Order: sequence, then structure tokens, then C-alpha cells
Amino acid sequence: MTSWGPWWLVLARAGTGIGAAIVEVFVPVWIMSKAPKQKQTIWIGFFQITVPLGVVIGYAIGIIFEYLSFAQPDGYWPEGTKTIFSIASWRFPMLLAAGIETLFLLGCFVVPSYILTVKPSQSSEDELGAASWSEMLTKPVFMTYILLICCLIYIVSGLQNWGTDYLEFIFGHEKAYVIRLAFLIISVTGPLSGTLVGGWNGSYFANPEKYSGPDLAYRRILTIGVPGILASALAMTMSFIEKSWGFLIVGLLLWAIMFLGGMVFPVGIAALFDDAGKRNHVKSSMTYLTMTNIFGFGLSGILAGMVADRCETEVERQVYGWRVTMFAAIPATIFLFVNYEIIIQRKRDYELRVIFEDVDESPYNRRNFDPLEVRLSGPPAPTEML
Repeated sequence: MTSWGPWWLVLARAGTGIGAAIVEVFVPVWIMSKAPKQKQTIWIGFFQITVPLGVVIGYAIGIIFEYLSFAQPDGYWPEGTKTIFSIASWRFPMLLAAGIETLFLLGCFVVPSYILTVKPSQSSEDELGAASWSEMLTKPVFMTYILLICCLIYIVSGLQNWGTDYLEFIFGHEKAYVIRLAFLIISVTGPLSGTLVGGWNGSYFANPEKYSGPDLAYRRILTIGVPGILASALAMTMSFIEKSWGFLIVGLLLWAIMFLGGMVFPVGIAALFDDAGKRNHVKSSMTYLTMTNIFGFGLSGILAGMVADRCETEVERQVYGWRVTMFAAIPATIFLFVNYEIIIQRKRDYELRVIFEDVDESPYNRRNFDPLEVRLSGPPAPTEML
């Protein structure tokens, strides 16, 4: 395929992305429909684990084949020597992924339909009705959650793209394989454990069966606020790492960033789906994935690369490229505080409305309360609550 030109690889990559996007759009919708309320964040956490886990497994396969491509019993093959491992170094991961995806697709034909079918009562019957795209994009809590997650994905993607190169630059290329192995372990255990702990944390402290409406939204923003702020603070600190810190300290800080960032994802995704409304789950999933792929995964590599290309020396290229990645912690903190202010104001407005207007605290009212809508149109009519 290399003789066909690089655009064939680009088109093939785009094709795999289209297939993956279709699955990623509907899996969160399926989870929100099928999962018990108290376990929604845990289920979302398991789904989110698959992304970093798959990426890291791919890195591991790539490192192994790269090593085997050059190693031989007496040392290393001369540069340019072709071996079975060098020929298969980039082809084997693609063939492996194709085989796994083929098994997955074939399995969809034998899974009972009732397992794959989304429950109508939980996905298409929302009292407030479906929102238009313009309404979706103007929901403040929904959008700030998405922008917060975009910043976190931007940092994580930048670490995956830039991390090993920068660490090798700081601590020496002679430690390349040690650094890559350590980074592999960090990239697996950090997000994995953080996502699991975040999912459990959300199901315990922000259980939808115990809380609803402004109370649930408030507990969720507190649940992700602490790890979110700590992750942002550590990311800013990591922007100025030096060799004198030692690789152990740097490795622990990287692990902590990925762990704390992983804690935000399950609760944040469940919160943005709830804020969008049940009939808007597909639209919210499409909006979330589109924006995170563009402004998270995509922008991370492009922006850091553009900054690095403008640098004259290797030192500047490495330092400024790394800092552009880690400085996304600043807007992440801003979005977190903006979201908190919106949610706390909604909670106060609702509590005042309950006290002074004798509002019915039914699950419907607590779940769908919108202060702005109430001020403009008044409380919903009894027929709207049927």
C-alpha cells in the first residue's frame, strides 16, 4: 500500500473512523437506557476504559514489533535491513484490529434483539420533547460539560502524542525503552483505575435513585470538581518539569493526572446526557463525540505541531509543544467553575421557588426544572405532567 501513496492510508483511516463513530454514538445511548440508574456512571466508566486500553495495547504491540524489527541475537540489524518483523511492524496491528472488528460485527447477528433494543419508555418519552440542534448547542450546562471533557481529552491525547518524545528529550534517549515501558504502564493503570473509581464515586455520591433535578446536578458537579481541579493543577505543574525532578516523580505526577482526569469522564458524560433530556440522547451523543474528536483529539496534535514548527531549536520545539498541551488545564478550570456557578444558581432558584411558591416537589418538577423557562412561562400546567 505504501507504493500507492500516503492518501490511501488517510482514506483507510477515515473509513475505520466512520465505522467506530457509528458504534460510539449509540453505545452511550444504549447504556443510559439499559443500565440501572445507580450504576449508569459505572457502565459508562467501563465503556470509557476501552478507549485508552485499546490505544495502549496498540502502543505495546508497536513497541514490541519495533524492537523485534531491529534486534538480533548478536545486536541489531544494519539500518535498512528488511525482516519479517519490520515488514509486519505497521501491518500487523491493522490486521489484528480488522480481525477483532469482524468478530464483533458477526457477533451482532447472533445477539438477541431485545438486548440491543433501546427501551422506548426511557429513550423516546420525555415530557419536554426533543430539542432542535440550536437548542442543544445553547444549553449552558450541557455545553460546558462537553467543553470541559474536550480540554481533558486534549491533554490526554497530547500526552499520548508528545509524552514519550518529551520525556526522552528530558531524561535522555538512552533510556528510551525504559521510558516507553513506564509510560505504557502509566497510560494503562492511570485512566483505567481513575475511570473505575470515578464511576463508583458517581454512583455512590450522586445516585439518581436518591437525588434528582438540581440536587443531582449539584452533587455531580461536586463529584467531578475536586478531581478536575487537582488534575488541572498537576497539569500546570507538569508544564515546567525539569530533569532534576527525577523520572520517578515525573512518572507519579503523570499517573496522577491520568487517574484524576479519568475520574471526571463517567460522571461528566452521565451529567451532560441528563441535562440534554432523554429524547435528545442520540443528538447529545453525536454532539459530544463530534466536539471531543475535533477539539480534543484533533486539535491537540494540530495545535502543538503548529507551535513546534515555528520554533527554531529542538529545545524550544519540545518545551513549547509540551506546554501547549498542558496549558489546556486553564480553560478546563474555567469551564468547571462556570458550570458550577450555573448549577448552584439553578439550585438556589429552585429552593426559593419551593419555599415561596409552594411548588410540588415531584420527580418531574425536580428533574426538569429550568429557572429561565419558569420565569418566562410560569409553572407547567397539570396536563403537561401526565
